[in-house]
Amino acid sequence: MNKKLAICITTYKRPNVVNDVLENIIKYARLYDVAVYLNDNSSGDGTDSVLEKHKKNYEFFFPKINKTNIGFDKNFEDCIKRPDQDYIWGMADYSFINSDAIPKILELIDACDFDAILLNNFNRIKYYVPKNLKSIEEVASTIGWQITLLDSIIWSRHMINQSNFERYHGSLFAYYGALMEYLCTHSCNVRWLSNSLVDKCHPAKQSLWLPKTIDTWCLKWTTMVLSLPFAFAYNDKLKLIKSHSIQSNIFTLGNLIYLRQHNFLNVKILWENKNSLFASLPFLYIARMAIISTTPSSLATLIVFLKNSLRAIKIKYKSPKK
Repeated sequence: MNKKLAICITTYKRPNVVNDVLENIIKYARLYDVAVYLNDNSSGDGTDSVLEKHKKNYEFFFPKINKTNIGFDKNFEDCIKRPDQDYIWGMADYSFINSDAIPKILELIDACDFDAILLNNFNRIKYYVPKNLKSIEEVASTIGWQITLLDSIIWSRHMINQSNFERYHGSLFAYYGALMEYLCTHSCNVRWLSNSLVDKCHPAKQSLWLPKTIDTWCLKWTTMVLSLPFAFAYNDKLKLIKSHSIQSNIFTLGNLIYLRQHNFLNVKILWENKNSLFASLPFLYIARMAIISTTPSSLATLIVFLKNSLRAIKIKYKSPKK
């Protein structure tokens, strides 16, 4: 078994999704004897059968089924603390890794001893070259919004052991808070790898936070960032909070209409989160959100239908390239 790298996956109630993801990850992990750990958060929906199948097919696959649902934060922390490898790649259960992901990571691990390796998954950052990052301010101002993606962080064993996950339990961002607090309180030696090692999600993927998008990315995200240590300046925290809202495209017009269609956005939800809106979003986003929240959900459904229909027509009649 490879002692340098392990992959850790957390899952909940997505047996078909995690089955396909495991087939992808184990196919490449097998080539380098990389161990794959998985924590199922007490799904009780047939996921156990999927895990048993893969356990028989790969000797270095180590699944664990929690007796009760302990929440995402605790489940992820427990999963990445199980291996004893030098580096741990924590992943969601819907991400497919690229064929060259593992050899690139192993090559980088051999080159230098980093606290963490941060990835440009899905190529969301276009013009920031690979480099070593030496402060939390540099991490936050350049790639802080990007590394909210769970599988964009490869943790060193010593950083996991010294990070305070418990402080951020219940926020849905304990992994992020623990990482950033470590960078506040220790000398920072982080490698930004501008390569994307994850370019594809499972087509059936749906973020667990989607029904509570406003609560998650306005209230919980804002509260977590503001609770980071005082060594990370208040103004830098505010910039980090808003940079995610702007760069991640979660609050685009199309996404807001989709949220309204499914009643994940309405006046009541906005009112309940009113205190965090101005800290987390530019005014233009708030105004757009307020207008769409009063739009009848049936109209939002019609808009989405027309948009999808036009897209299908465009694809069908698109002229072939010469």
